[in-house]
Amino acid sequence: MKRAYRYMRLSTSSRSDMEATQPTHVVLEFRDLCYSPPGQEEKVILKNVNGRFRPFKVSAILGPSGAGKTSLLNILTCNRWAGVQGNVTVNGQPWNRSQFRRLCCYITQEFAMMELLTVRETLQIAANLKLPGKIWCAKRKVQIEDKVDEILELLILKKEQKTQVRYLSGGEKKRLSIGVELITNPPVMFFDEPTSGLDSSASLMVMEHLQSLAQTGITVVVVIHQPSSRCFQYCDDVLLLSCGRSLFNGPANTLADTFATLGYHCPPFFNIAEFAVEVANMKPDQVKHLVDNAQEFYRGRSGDFFSELARRSLKGVGDDPTSEMSPMLIGEDKHHKITIQRQSSSNIQGYPISTFAQFCTFFIYIIVECFVQVPYNVTPTFKPSVLSRSHVDRRRQASQNHHPKTKFLQHSRLPDLHIRSVLYILYLYYSRVFCAGPMLIGEDKHHKITIQRQSSSNIQGYPISTFAQFCILFKRCTLCINRDLQLSRVRLTTHAVVSLLLGILFYNFGTDASKVYGNFSFIFFNVLFVFFATSMPTICTFPKEADVFLREQSNNWYPIRAYYFAKILADLPLQILCPTIFVAVGWYMTGQPLVLYRFGMLWLVSVLVAVLAQTIGNACGAALTVETALFIVPSSTIPVLLLSGFFVTMKDLYAPFQVLAEFSYFKFAFEAACQSVFGYDRPKLACSQPYCHYKQLSKFLHDIGMSDFTFWHNIVCLATWIFVMQLFLYILLRWRVSQAKV
Repeated sequence: MKRAYRYMRLSTSSRSDMEATQPTHVVLEFRDLCYSPPGQEEKVILKNVNGRFRPFKVSAILGPSGAGKTSLLNILTCNRWAGVQGNVTVNGQPWNRSQFRRLCCYITQEFAMMELLTVRETLQIAANLKLPGKIWCAKRKVQIEDKVDEILELLILKKEQKTQVRYLSGGEKKRLSIGVELITNPPVMFFDEPTSGLDSSASLMVMEHLQSLAQTGITVVVVIHQPSSRCFQYCDDVLLLSCGRSLFNGPANTLADTFATLGYHCPPFFNIAEFAVEVANMKPDQVKHLVDNAQEFYRGRSGDFFSELARRSLKGVGDDPTSEMSPMLIGEDKHHKITIQRQSSSNIQGYPISTFAQFCTFFIYIIVECFVQVPYNVTPTFKPSVLSRSHVDRRRQASQNHHPKTKFLQHSRLPDLHIRSVLYILYLYYSRVFCAGPMLIGEDKHHKITIQRQSSSNIQGYPISTFAQFCILFKRCTLCINRDLQLSRVRLTTHAVVSLLLGILFYNFGTDASKVYGNFSFIFFNVLFVFFATSMPTICTFPKEADVFLREQSNNWYPIRAYYFAKILADLPLQILCPTIFVAVGWYMTGQPLVLYRFGMLWLVSVLVAVLAQTIGNACGAALTVETALFIVPSSTIPVLLLSGFFVTMKDLYAPFQVLAEFSYFKFAFEAACQSVFGYDRPKLACSQPYCHYKQLSKFLHDIGMSDFTFWHNIVCLATWIFVMQLFLYILLRWRVSQAKV
């Protein structure tokens, strides 16, 4: 009970410090739920499943392998909806996926985390991403540190706070995964086999923490494959599945009596959970009367199990799917009434306005942020009818609270008040034209508050701005890169060692006209090594990070674009440093001309090749398994290499292959590298032999089919390839996110 009290204290303190925009308690109910994979309608995974999950309770989903436990969890967490039929209600009202997804969190069996971060850093980053406020605010930083300290103490992770995640035990990782999602106090938490792979002591500790969570009012839903008798004591409700059908749903202490009345007697001193799973393993015709009894019990809706928990639970008004702008009342009690208005029905992804409208509003909002200082607790609403009333009420409330930022449009960077007013009116005009109605977050008997999105990113329901999310993710990516020996130090060492070997092999080839072909080979190997030395390590490391990205996306931590740009910019220093070391050592040892602009040209080509290789590696790592990607990247690169102009010159290719060569990124990189060394009217070379045919290097470029002054054309083509692959990577990330929700 002490731990439960501390959980309650954590929840209460966080709600007083941070703005709470979610219901306290949620009753989740589903009726006649059916699911068949898309394209496989004959394969029925769930068939007319009924169930009810209550707050203040740990609801356990039991059943043998293949019973549909994880599929049910994926449906209820909005990660799968294609091929789903049935009714799902939240607090007795129709289910709104986009809104409910923001109220719940889903902790999967394999909870992916950044293994190079410490326990404390993992919680700090999660808190920074999930809690509202300005990331540079000192008060917010103190609140985050206090919250992290409390969670570490609650989950008994104080001693391991400086330990990297990869060195934690299985039980510690499970507790850390709970702590990551506990930061925002979600009213509904789903766990997929949290005790799998743990010993009895660790499993018992995890279940004890889950019950402590439930005692604070959270609806805890747990899938347990085969719980021990002690672990089962922490389960309040049970949903038993067999072959996609529900055999029992009700309080756990009535499970044995219900089975006994139907002729299934649990032996004395036998684990009732194991007995229930054994019964569920019987043939479908042998448990048909259990299915019928469960359906009759659900239709009867009698007893405490179906009470509305009026004293502790919230009674809601739901989202009518047929109405265009109908409200979805998530919860109500004697103190608070919480309403979330439904977004436009045309927007399937849950955004309240179109992408063009978001762009227009964001653009004007940026201008306002730069020149107008908006009060701390006042942000423009999106509905003209409540606009003036909202601002007047909230400014009056701010004045009563003696807030330091109550005077509107003061201390601005613009000296002219009229200019600032025009900018703000322009913002309100765009909001009025393009945006939907308000989102009523909170109301009680004392005052009415209409809270709108505090920044541009909150149009999608995120607590902080996209730029703040980018900064946090950029810091996290940078930390992981600095601590990853394989990704950073080994790559730097490899580039330095290989460049030394090349320098020894091609020593002073750059100044001898008799060794032009050898120097030509050095340039080709330079491009080839930079590409493969960058792409191959990325293929091996990015899939692990992609799993973390997908998990955080499924729990609505941040938009894709924030992670995308943070990942690109965090990888950029290493993409610049490695080619710089490689080119600098090789350039000097091979005797290339000590001319700054020529060195800069080859350096630019190498950096662009490294960026392109990193993008290709990330794309293959995001779309394919590691084994498949390690085969696909070299195999697909060989045809591009053959058309680079090194093995066969452009003038010797057949006409169709000359057209294909125009799409070879190796051709553009190789030509630009050759032009940086041989082109742009380089003086004649000294000859160490009686006769040297290529003293004039422009003649050599002509013989191999390359022009002398097309360097920047090749650079533009190479940059175009980078842009196309970056766009392809972004589309792949969006595709992976959408596939995870099918």
